[in-house]
Amino acid sequence: MLEVMNVAAGYPGPRGAVLANLNLTLRPGAFICVIGRNGAGKSTLLRTISGLQKPLGGRVCLHNVNIHEMTAQLRAQRISVVTTERVSSPGLRVRDVINLGRQPYTNWRGHLSGTDYEVIADAMRTVDVLKFANQPFDSLSDGERQRVMIARALAQDTDVMVLDEITAFLDLPGRVEVMSLLRTHAHTMGKIVLLSSHDLELSLELADRLWIVDEGKVKAGIAEDGVILQAIANAFDTKNVRFEPAIRQFRLRDQPLEAL
Repeated sequence: MLEVMNVAAGYPGPRGAVLANLNLTLRPGAFICVIGRNGAGKSTLLRTISGLQKPLGGRVCLHNVNIHEMTAQLRAQRISVVTTERVSSPGLRVRDVINLGRQPYTNWRGHLSGTDYEVIADAMRTVDVLKFANQPFDSLSDGERQRVMIARALAQDTDVMVLDEITAFLDLPGRVEVMSLLRTHAHTMGKIVLLSSHDLELSLELADRLWIVDEGKVKAGIAEDGVILQAIANAFDTKNVRFEPAIRQFRLRDQPLEAL
């Protein structure tokens, strides 16, 4: 179980806390989508939960152990991270990049065992990257690179996967496919998958629970909860566009509901 206990997430100095008084619990087998406007603090939240950024206050614990007190190797065995940052790996094949997911478990020489290769092959099959496994990683499109990085995270075989806007470079079928396979991975393997996304409709359709980041707070709940749907409207409504909870879609304010 992953627990966020009275956490303030942000940055030292004048900027201070972006999010405060966070108390959240994630249980094995959960697929959670984090949604919110740009600049609301989604990435700050995910960086704090994954151990990449220390909280300004409070604790993030996995199996009752503070993740920010773990060694880097132990944390890498427990939590994998995928971001939208464009990764470059000159000279490495796709297969080599995915192999790096097993690094937290290898000896100082980085020797891979038969079990390691089985885990890697399974990850490549799951994300459908076997077809270009021997291609140079840097020759791939942005969408293909994202698939490879997801495969590397799967090969890392952690209790928690944290993915920040990883569907940004994928087309619509690709977004549906990747989010569906991550949801299935969480459910069948008993993993915690925490994913931030701008794709609200897909998040409403697939997430077990939603985290809505707005005004320095996080509201958690299921998509069927009217309170959560109203929280989405509060977070996303603008002068010209509003979220309509009844149909779970955005519409122009001057557009009649009957026209949708």
